[in-house]
Amino acid sequence: MAPEAAMAKVVCATVLRRARGRLALARLIAASQEWSLVLFAAAAATAGVTVWLNSRLPGAGFWTGVAIAAVAIPAASVFWRRPPLKQVARLLDRRASLQDRLVTSLEFEALERPTPFQSAAVEQTDQLLGDLDPRPWLPLPSWKGYGWLVVPALCVLNLWLYTEWAHRPPPVNAAAERRLVEKSRELGGLSRQLEKEAQARGSQELQKMAAEFRRTAEETSPEAGKSTEQKEREALAQWSRLENRLAEMAKDNGGFSQKELSELARALEENPADASLARMLKQGDLAGAAQEMQAMMQQGRENAAGSERMRSAAQRMSGVPLSSEQGRQLMQQMQQAARSQGSQDLERSMGEMSQSLSNAAKRRQQSQAAQGSLSGLRMSKAGWNGLGSQAIAGEQGLGKTGNSESAGSGS
Repeated sequence: MAPEAAMAKVVCATVLRRARGRLALARLIAASQEWSLVLFAAAAATAGVTVWLNSRLPGAGFWTGVAIAAVAIPAASVFWRRPPLKQVARLLDRRASLQDRLVTSLEFEALERPTPFQSAAVEQTDQLLGDLDPRPWLPLPSWKGYGWLVVPALCVLNLWLYTEWAHRPPPVNAAAERRLVEKSRELGGLSRQLEKEAQARGSQELQKMAAEFRRTAEETSPEAGKSTEQKEREALAQWSRLENRLAEMAKDNGGFSQKELSELARALEENPADASLARMLKQGDLAGAAQEMQAMMQQGRENAAGSERMRSAAQRMSGVPLSSEQGRQLMQQMQQAARSQGSQDLERSMGEMSQSLSNAAKRRQQSQAAQGSLSGLRMSKAGWNGLGSQAIAGEQGLGKTGNSESAGSGS
């Protein structure tokens, strides 16, 4: 093909593409005029359903998405179904009175080997078209009645305001951030010390505390997207939980409540021979109580009076209601001892009771060891630049946000 014919082909195609884009835009405007109320109603219905399904979705961002979709989807649909170039050429030929020159040029351009006459016709059409502007021949529909487009425009403006103001980075206090980092490192160091001590002692209580300290250290570390004040409240709430945990460890009686031990002691005091065992239980001396039971078992092996003493003590203690897990286990063992017929069954049941008290004593020792290892924690909190007084407020604030795990995790 001659260079002139190739250039003519480019000019003709350019004019037709401009005309096709103009025609597609006209169709879009006409369709949006016809379906504007339907599109807006569909957008409103979609918004209502989505907000109902997810009430936490930001209103500005969602409405903007709906507005953009309500305009972009129909626009994409209309442009995707653009009319073919031949149809555009026929329409422009008719409206611009070009006497089918554009249609003829398209047909000649589609030929692989056009004749000289056909190439000359294409070149003549190119000269005739020149810089033909299709806009006068393809006018756009009137823009009257397009007030509904104000709604998408407002939604886009709302999105900009939402992004500009609501998503601004929260204020950061550099000094407070450093305090949070220091406390996070301090808790991390304590957790590593507890892990080493737990391995050395074989203490499950220390292992649990080490895991709790490690988790609290991670949660105390500054988190992006939160204000310094909120981070401090959450960190203080985390430390408050640890402090409460230490207080519980200080009161640990090996799984028994103090009330249960007092009730058992009161039942044993009915027999003066069991006064020593009763006193140890009342004082919380579980290891001494376990040794006293071992001595009682030794007397039972030596004479019948000792065996009867064991049975009587088991019967009196089995009548005491115990609600804790350790207490229920001990009560079951006491009931078995009270119902036992032979001396061997009685001795085995009493041995299980003694072992339960001994295990409870070990658990209490481990709790006390853990509490002693963490004796400096309260002093660390008190030195946190006077922020300790905010712990209660921090827990309340977290409770309002529904973060129950963080609210219980604390200082």
